[in-house]
Amino acid sequence: MGKPLVGSSLSNALIDLLERMLILRPATTNNVDDCLAYAERMGYMNFAHSPDYALALLRFAEHFQLRDLWIDAFSHCVGMNDSLSLSSEFEVS
Repeated sequence: MGKPLVGSSLSNALIDLLERMLILRPATTNNVDDCLAYAERMGYMNFAHSPDYALALLRFAEHFQLRDLWIDAFSHCVGMNDSLSLSSEFEVS
């Protein structure tokens, strides 16, 4: 639908979305790729100068063990280390 996610945090919303996709969609569907394509279309994968997005996708990648995404998000987090504690995603567990 191309609508933004709603939830207490972006990381929780993305994790919940993919978990529901894995349950409700056919097993032959590549849910991870579809979820990541959605995140890309919504701009959530634009980590530059966006600690919220970088931290959210770092947690998402860690939860689903997505190595390449984790590395990309982590390296952006390292570069924005000084501003991470200001992000609403910083306290999400």
